[in-house]
Amino acid sequence: QDLLKIENKGAGDFESKIKLSESYFKQRNFKEALDWLIKATAINTLSEKYYIQLANLYKMNGNYIASDSIYLMYGNIYKAKISSTIRDIKPSNYSVLSLSNLNTAGDDFSPSYYRDGIVFISNAKSKKSLFNWNNRPWLKIYQIPFLPTGKEKSNIQELEIPKVNNFHGGPVTFTRQDKIIYFSHSQNLSKMSKSNIDHLGIYSANKKQNKWTDLKPISFNNPSYSISHPTISDDGKEMYFVSDMPGGFGGTDIYYTRNSGYKWSTPINVGPVINTSEDELFPLLHKDGTLYFASEGHNGYGGLD
Repeated sequence: QDLLKIENKGAGDFESKIKLSESYFKQRNFKEALDWLIKATAINTLSEKYYIQLANLYKMNGNYIASDSIYLMYGNIYKAKISSTIRDIKPSNYSVLSLSNLNTAGDDFSPSYYRDGIVFISNAKSKKSLFNWNNRPWLKIYQIPFLPTGKEKSNIQELEIPKVNNFHGGPVTFTRQDKIIYFSHSQNLSKMSKSNIDHLGIYSANKKQNKWTDLKPISFNNPSYSISHPTISDDGKEMYFVSDMPGGFGGTDIYYTRNSGYKWSTPINVGPVINTSEDELFPLLHKDGTLYFASEGHNGYGGLD
C-alpha cells in the first residue's frame, strides 16, 4: 500500500516498480505484476533475473510472442520455456466443469473427498479479519455434500477443528475411513507472530464421536520455514508434502516421509526428476501410487500447471 501511495504521487522509481511487481506476483496477480515490470523497463534496463520474470509474466498472460522473444535472447538456456514446446504437452482426456453451487467470488481450491462430500479451502466466507498481504479474508477449511452436477443447492459449512485459530488453514488430507485429518496451518496457533511473518506447519487431529480432537503438530514442523500441502497414502503410512526448507532444488520442493507407527521419519526430498529450481506445490498421492502435483518449473503454459 505504501508503494502504491508513492507511485500515485508520482514519486515512484525503478526500484519501487520492481518491488510492486514482486508483491503482485506473490499474490498471484500476474496482470498487475506484468504491468509494473513493464513500467520498470521504461526507466532502466532489467537484469537477466527480471527479464526472465518479464518473459514468464508475458507467458502467464498469454502473450507467447513477447515471452519467446525474451527467452530467445539467452540462447538455449531457456529453450524449454519457449511456447512452441507447449505443443509437446499431451492433451487431457478430461472435461472441466464449474461447480456453480460451490464456487464463490473468492479463492476456492484443493478439494478432497470427505465422507459423503468434499472438503475444500476458501477465503470467501471469512469476514472477521483480513490478511495483510492481499487484503483478503483468511483461508478456512469448508465442507459440503458431494453434488456432482453442480446444480443442487446445499449449505457450505466450516470444518470445525477445536483450538484452530482464524489464520490460514488447509489444504487437508484424510486417512482411510476419515479417522485422521492432516492439514496445513500457521505454526502460531494462538496469535500472529511479532514479525507478522508466520510459517506454515502440518497438524493432525483424530475423529472421536464425530468430532475432531487431539490436535497436535507433526514432529518435524520448524518455525524457520514452512511445511504444508500434505497428502497421505491409502494405507496412511506415507505422506508427501511441500516445504521451502534449506537444501532443496528451488523455492518449494516436494518431500516424502513414512510413519513407523510411532512417528514420522526425517523428510526426504523426492529429487530433481520432480523438483525444479522453481515452485512445486499441491501434491496429491492417488491410491494407485501416482503422484500428481503442480509446478512452475516444468514445461507448461505459464504459472502453475
